[in-house]
Amino acid sequence: MVETKTPRGATTNEVAGNVIPDLRGDVRPLVPPLGLRNYWYPGIPKNKIPKRHPLQVRMLGEELCFFRGAQGQAVAIRDICPHRGARPSEGTCHWKGTVTCPYHGWTFDEHGVNVAVLSEGPDSKICGKPGTEATVFPTQELKGVVFVWIGDTEPAPIEEDVPEEFFDPKAYILYNDRISWRANWCQALENFFDAHPNYLHRDDIQWMLGSPRFIARATAEVCTPG
Repeated sequence: MVETKTPRGATTNEVAGNVIPDLRGDVRPLVPPLGLRNYWYPGIPKNKIPKRHPLQVRMLGEELCFFRGAQGQAVAIRDICPHRGARPSEGTCHWKGTVTCPYHGWTFDEHGVNVAVLSEGPDSKICGKPGTEATVFPTQELKGVVFVWIGDTEPAPIEEDVPEEFFDPKAYILYNDRISWRANWCQALENFFDAHPNYLHRDDIQWMLGSPRFIARATAEVCTPG
């Protein structure tokens, strides 16, 4: 067995002849524990990113540091300073379009370039040298939501991953802020897409009031034994 990568970067086990894995039965062991990489994911509402301070968001096992670029756009870098591994998200945005690590004052712009080392002063010779840059995650803003490309390849067209309503000028998107669940994402996703609410939550008032279409379908399609 040889482990390779699909064009979208999802790890899969292949044998000679590029055989598709057997998808019968429980396929959960085939799902990467931290999610599918090389896709666009909704990261955070744009208005939740402070103007003078960075903010950490964890996605697919990655810890990201969000801050605002020179034009106010959302920027995401890996929340690990390349110098000593401190968290830039615990630092400060001293200058517009930059974030400064709290440990030695390494300062990064929206492209991840190390533009200043405050602990060494304005004559620091470290700035701009290879290996001193922060890892940048591509971002795009759609209807107030910041989408992040989590992966190690060039970003795919965002239209391939994001619902078409985000590109409709007449569509109005409602969304909640991030909610943390103490559960594996696989179970959460599975429970969102299967039909268990029609039966298990049939007496829940919120389900009854919020989803009359599903309740009607569930009561109309009752199967009788035999």
